[in-house]
Amino acid sequence: MTSKSTAFNDIGVSYTLPPPVETAAVSAIPTPSTPLASWIEVFLPFSGNIKLREMMLSTDHKTIKLSRLLEMLDSMAGDVAMKHTRAKRTAQGFDLTLVTACVSGLSCCSRIDILRNYSLQGYVSYVGTSAMEVCIEIIQDPLTEEETSLSTIYFTMVGLDPATNKAVPVPQLILQTQYDEDLYNSGKTRSYQKKLKSKDSLSIKGPKDDETQLIHGLYLDSIKLKEAMNEFHRSKQQQQQQYTVEGDLAKAFVAEAPDKNRTWVKDTIHKNLLLMHSQNMNVNGKIFGGYIMRKSFESAHLSSTLFYGTNDIQFSYVDDIQFVRPVHVGSVIEFVTHVAYSRRGHCVTHCNCYELDIVTNIRSLTNVLHYVFKVSNADTGLEGDSGNGDESSDAKKEFVEVIPREYKEILAYLEGKRTLDNVLGIVS
Repeated sequence: MTSKSTAFNDIGVSYTLPPPVETAAVSAIPTPSTPLASWIEVFLPFSGNIKLREMMLSTDHKTIKLSRLLEMLDSMAGDVAMKHTRAKRTAQGFDLTLVTACVSGLSCCSRIDILRNYSLQGYVSYVGTSAMEVCIEIIQDPLTEEETSLSTIYFTMVGLDPATNKAVPVPQLILQTQYDEDLYNSGKTRSYQKKLKSKDSLSIKGPKDDETQLIHGLYLDSIKLKEAMNEFHRSKQQQQQQYTVEGDLAKAFVAEAPDKNRTWVKDTIHKNLLLMHSQNMNVNGKIFGGYIMRKSFESAHLSSTLFYGTNDIQFSYVDDIQFVRPVHVGSVIEFVTHVAYSRRGHCVTHCNCYELDIVTNIRSLTNVLHYVFKVSNADTGLEGDSGNGDESSDAKKEFVEVIPREYKEILAYLEGKRTLDNVLGIVS
């Protein structure tokens, strides 16, 4: 198993590691392997396993806790990658270090019934030079007439030399069937799209023409909201003085927000500090990536819930989970979440993880995680919605919109808009 996490041990599913053996250095030309050779399937028998249900039960007592599922999926992806590379265990550890680079693709899993059975089927679908794509499919009611594929998630795993921490070649794929070739070509396309997306990132390129117009609209919206806030504070101060004179102190400190339908990005920020314990350590001696995903998802979900002011929030999509640097055991990690973009009941919530130096108080970015959530009754079509806050009055009454002020918030806002447009199939 790729980690000492209890992601699978708690439910009675585990893998036995081979005993330590002496082995040569990592081969420059690894032996190719087939997708089938890396195949792993994990069965989740919720209908008949009370312990499993208790561990995975969400707060609604009806569905699976998605943060736990993400943790399981990450652990499984590591196992698939290890099986494909045939990494060997030595006295010093493994002869190949496998790390998660990024995660994407999981969607439509907001309401997974806790009383049904599921199967997680994982395999390597595409290989570059030192990176490989692990595809994991979530199957509902496996081996029955009602068998259905719920969703697929993709993990990009990278092979590193444990001595130098530099990328090394991983085994290529032997494509034996047309199905293998289709999987490989799909993975190759996703890899190419990721590279294009990286090149078009707002951290490299400036905004597009239509986004420049959107920025101007945001500027005008921010002026209106700032004026409304100033008027609100002036009115509140006058009311407090009046009620204080009249002796009604209860009313003196009660006032409604100036604009219930709009709020600043900075007002959606939430922070959480966690100490990283060895119980969540992987075989490389670092913190298990699935644990970081679980905690970040829970933080992002809470931020989205507080933003909309309702518990009826559904997960919609995982976008661009990036593992920037490993997290060390004993370190303090700060989870910082905020709503980067929102539109008619949908929000893109970012979670950045920082390792804090206790002595210098310097923060170092370790993980970047983007999630899409929605209010359960949100309009998924969004026809005629320009995304710049000009929705109909009915939508304004129902859903809150977030307004950026600083330029870095504006860039995150635009990235969030791109993400949501992609999720909803809107061509810009």
